[in-house]
Amino acid sequence: MHQQVQPPEFLFQCNQRAEEELLTFQLAVASYPDRASKEPDVSFRQHLRSFLATIREGRDNCSSLRR
Repeated sequence: MHQQVQPPEFLFQCNQRAEEELLTFQLAVASYPDRASKEPDVSFRQHLRSFLATIREGRDNCSSLRR
């Protein structure tokens, strides 16, 4: 069985992405009580999905501004 050694840059990118995902999740958790107080029927899963969509939109908008 052969094991491949990943270059340090790849591991750094994976770690960085994991940190970003954890931070995003923590922000969603922190913002949920405020939304739930305004929308009692919203589940955390629904909140997380819309939270992630909003972040993706923001990233897309920033990407289009750089061009």
